[in-house]
Amino acid sequence: MVYFLYGDQYPTLKKQLKILKETLIGKDEDEFNYVSLSAKEVPIDEIVYEASQPSLSSPKKVIVVTNPYFLTTSKEKVDFEKDQKYDVLKKFIMNPVPYSDIIFFLEGNNISTRSEIYKLIQKYGQIKEVIALSEDQLRATAIQYFNKKNVLISADALKELLFRCGNDIAKFTMEANKLCLYSSKIELEDVEALVSLKLEQNAFAIAENLMQGNIDKAYKIYMDLKTMKEEPVRLIALMASQFRILTQVGYLASQGKNKDMIAKTMTIHPYRVQLALKNLNLVSKEKAQEILDRLYDLDYRIKSGQVDPYFGFELFILNFKELKIS
Repeated sequence: MVYFLYGDQYPTLKKQLKILKETLIGKDEDEFNYVSLSAKEVPIDEIVYEASQPSLSSPKKVIVVTNPYFLTTSKEKVDFEKDQKYDVLKKFIMNPVPYSDIIFFLEGNNISTRSEIYKLIQKYGQIKEVIALSEDQLRATAIQYFNKKNVLISADALKELLFRCGNDIAKFTMEANKLCLYSSKIELEDVEALVSLKLEQNAFAIAENLMQGNIDKAYKIYMDLKTMKEEPVRLIALMASQFRILTQVGYLASQGKNKDMIAKTMTIHPYRVQLALKNLNLVSKEKAQEILDRLYDLDYRIKSGQVDPYFGFELFILNFKELKIS
């Protein structure tokens, strides 16, 4: 049988691959019953040929194919693209050999659901999307992680750590391990000192603090970024993206769509939709649109030379309290 396993959380995706492999061939993996190939390096017909050869050591064999670019919306091609024999793969999908399974393995969500190969796997094989953990699942995973390490972490520190890591399990594992090595009792200031924020997260933090009425905190984040010579126009673009998502999510939610439906319609990750729905409790979609218009206007005035970028953005933050958002 042919399987297609994909998702944007590599650690979780890899774990699901391990479970599937063990289900198919057990835990006794060797060079005869398990083969890993890259679709960017090995032509399709050679992959199918490998699958058509029975294992010498066990009744079942698994071929894991990484980088299956032909199942994505990417325009990327390989050097041997003109010689690719997709018909060979299509025939195998419809009539697989009983002693071999092919698992297409992709880190990402840019799937081409219209491709003929995807549709054939959907009909004759199995397709599984590995969904990223929800906010509650991430929090439970984090608590379990620190408990196993016998490390205490305050509620504020945990909240900040999860914010800074987003829904990236790999980043969480790396940062949590670093914190555990630093101290057996982690406080908020430890997370703020040791776990860095990406520019996008800083822009999100400014926007969220402004919506919550924490003008001073938003201003402090901006001043820290100014010290690092971050350009205000980049922050404006990122904040505009946040409020644009907020207006779109607000509209779709008002049409009765749930989180998953909104994520699919907007082709964004469900986690971003979840955050937007949460922030719609702080600001209405109408006010989000008004804020978005102000950001567009500020961007125009900066780029046309009417206002200094840093001064203009500082005024936007300091005057935000005059805008009634609820």
